[in-house]
Amino acid sequence: MSRSGSARFDGKVVIVTGSTKGLGVQIVRRFAAEGASVVVTGRTEDDGHRVVAEIGGGGGTAMFVKADLAVRSDIDGLVGRTIERFGGVHVLVNNAAPIDVIAESEAPILTESDETFESILRIGLFAPVALVKAVLPSMLRARDGAIVNISSVAGVQGTSGVPAYSCMKGALQAFTRQVATEYGTEGIRSNCIVTGPILTDNITGMALRHPLVVKAFQQVLLSRDAEMGCPDDIAEACLYLSSDGARFVNGILLPVDGGVTCKSTLPDISAIFTEATG
Repeated sequence: MSRSGSARFDGKVVIVTGSTKGLGVQIVRRFAAEGASVVVTGRTEDDGHRVVAEIGGGGGTAMFVKADLAVRSDIDGLVGRTIERFGGVHVLVNNAAPIDVIAESEAPILTESDETFESILRIGLFAPVALVKAVLPSMLRARDGAIVNISSVAGVQGTSGVPAYSCMKGALQAFTRQVATEYGTEGIRSNCIVTGPILTDNITGMALRHPLVVKAFQQVLLSRDAEMGCPDDIAEACLYLSSDGARFVNGILLPVDGGVTCKSTLPDISAIFTEATG
């Protein structure tokens, strides 16, 4: 990681949840490269300290705070330690998702347990709500803040076998609009990225590399050579939505999905009309 000459985020403090591995690592790298003081957080200390060391070695400023987002006191502690160290919070990226629970326990609605459903919502929805509540006082004092929620195409379209994940991501989109509605006039911007198939080093990334999954996505992707996305595609969108360049952007859902949600799955029936009209 090296510091960018543009340094869009000099003097800014950024919290990225789920940033000890996967997609979150690239997001904190990019913020740090553009001058932000970043807070790396997750449940695994070794991974967190590794990311902080990497950022520090490249000339960036980073701190690791261990936090289990299922525990409300950990959320309050994460924000409290950030403000104690850096004086405030300018950007919050709600990236964390309970991928391990989803991979192990998600099932069709009829067979999914209440415990699994609640556990997924606790991390993927209730935690972002609690984090926003925790950072808002600091942002409101400064009349300046950007919140970016990481959602998914599963929150836009029904997705077989992951009912809790789909509900969680759809609700996160609604919450994004609600924060923008209530606090936009106070200088707080709240936006949401709708992610498509992104190849990472976590369980989801490995699943996306399965030949059957690759073939399925190649039929719906509208990207060059039907390529799937990479973490930097999402990191770049996070940087934009958090920057002064997006000062007039509030309450949006930004698809970064290779066109997956843009194309109808209905068959091409234009030939039928041609036949009917001669």
